Amino acid sequence: MLDTRAEFKLKVEAGRTYLVELLVAAGGTNLTAQTRLEVAVTTGAKSANLPYIGRLPVSGQLVRRRVAFRTDEQTEVALALRAVRPGTEGEGKNAKPSYAKAEASDAPLLVGDLVVAPIKFVGANLALDKGPAAKTQPLGNLECEVKPWTGGNSTIRWQPYPAPQEALRLTDGIIGNQDTMWTTAIKGPEIAYAEAVVKFKKSQTLSAVAVYEDNSGPIPAGAGVQEKTAMHYGVYVRHAKTGQWARVGYAVDNTDLVNVFTFPPVEADQVRYFWAGRDYAGQTDGTVHAAEMEVYSAEEAGLNLDTLTAPADDGLKVDL
Repeated sequence: MLDTRAEFKLKVEAGRTYLVELLVAAGGTNLTAQTRLEVAVTTGAKSANLPYIGRLPVSGQLVRRRVAFRTDEQTEVALALRAVRPGTEGEGKNAKPSYAKAEASDAPLLVGDLVVAPIKFVGANLALDKGPAAKTQPLGNLECEVKPWTGGNSTIRWQPYPAPQEALRLTDGIIGNQDTMWTTAIKGPEIAYAEAVVKFKKSQTLSAVAVYEDNSGPIPAGAGVQEKTAMHYGVYVRHAKTGQWARVGYAVDNTDLVNVFTFPPVEADQVRYFWAGRDYAGQTDGTVHAAEMEVYSAEEAGLNLDTLTAPADDGLKVDL
């Protein structure tokens, strides 16, 4: 039982991605819809990926939650866990509830099966670009766009909204602490879908895709919250020889800050991330988010993280 903040010192390797996975539930009369488990990873100096703070939902039932952080040059970090609720940001008329000023919650947490371990991607990340200042050339290009919902009305804009800045951020190697909004021109039910498509110059053998979420949420809304995570999305690869698309992973009712999808090696020339969150607009801040998408090759055996394999089916409706 965790009724106060707990902190652990961890030895880590520089330039690695670490999974934090645990079972968590909250109890007592102080549990509300705004109670969150805060996972904070800090170090002595600020860098591109650290410090990192993720806030995960908790309920009265034990649920497995995941978050991931990435080290830069650090070899030691502090990992802290606590239950939080929104504090107050700003003063006077500008005051508003915010997790940026989170306060300790009185709801005790039941925590179990805590694991902190490096995610061992044995192959190379083929989508890594690091933006216009990249020292190495990417193996393909990434395009992101948001498609508006017309409801069959031809007078409503039907052309997609391009998201060129997001195309740079999604492959820059940073999994937190930066703006992830694809566009400010459209939001909520006005969005039909959004997609990011990696097109390789030459076909590649793929075995895993990792998707990281915005870690700055959620947003307090009334007595509840609006999520910043993409709650419904699918990941697809296109077979190089046949041109056929195959789904290799998906997420539904997602509130985890990382999802890793593994699959048998596929020779593919494209990878598609398909945001299908229109039906979830009332549960989110209404905009399209994704912090980072990584596509891994199959140089050796598959990813050493079998428990993160996608389920078999969810009835995801996608028009490709």
